[in-house]
Amino acid sequence: MHVQLRRARRRTDTQDIELAMDMMVVFSDDHDRNADSAIVERLAIKLELRSVEDLEVETVAVGNLVRERKGQQAESTQKIIGLLNRFKRVAGMEETAIVLDGDPAMPNKMLGRSTSLVIPHEFLCPITLEIMTDPVIVASGQ
Repeated sequence: MHVQLRRARRRTDTQDIELAMDMMVVFSDDHDRNADSAIVERLAIKLELRSVEDLEVETVAVGNLVRERKGQQAESTQKIIGLLNRFKRVAGMEETAIVLDGDPAMPNKMLGRSTSLVIPHEFLCPITLEIMTDPVIVASGQ
């Protein structure tokens, strides 16, 4: 029993390290590295933010956090909002605008037309995650 507990503890420590690494990659300022949708999906699974209902509850919680902070720690709040919008893009939801009180540039950014498209996973190559030019679905469903 003690050996099983030790294995389970090691497994959770490894998962915590993976979670921390994914968070560091997503919140890094290097835009090439943090654009990987596989990392965002894995992070959404670990944080249990995959369903539409979970994301709506989290949106309300982040909105309350923004009102509670009243412009303080605007940079970290903006990162949280950006990550929540990435989770929504992965889930296929429409992004909602949560405005920071102290950020005057945010309303102008919201008025611009969004150029991002949500591409269904069926059109992405399962190996390279690039858009397939001529996807074919065979009888086995692949």
